[in-house]
Amino acid sequence: MTDLLQPGRSADGTIRDISNAGVCVMTTLPLTVGSIVRLDANDSVLFGFVTYATAEDASLRIGIDVQHVLLGDSDMSRLLQQVLQEMMPAVTLGSLY
Repeated sequence: MTDLLQPGRSADGTIRDISNAGVCVMTTLPLTVGSIVRLDANDSVLFGFVTYATAEDASLRIGIDVQHVLLGDSDMSRLLQQVLQEMMPAVTLGSLY
């Protein structure tokens, strides 16, 4: 995950769930509500903004309102596309290729 307003600020994270409200990510990157972020997931890229950030154990639980997705060509990207189309049909999907 990368803070797009401060591109030097990035950290690894784990997508915990995808719902109609957005994507939940566990990370150590301190972000505030309203931060604009880029999530690199395998060969796909998700763009959105932070809707909540709460401490949980040694990590932060970050909620992302996904606005745009660029999909790769892997099996994982096809699975991501199916999930996003079902859970967030209003999200704009594009291709990296």
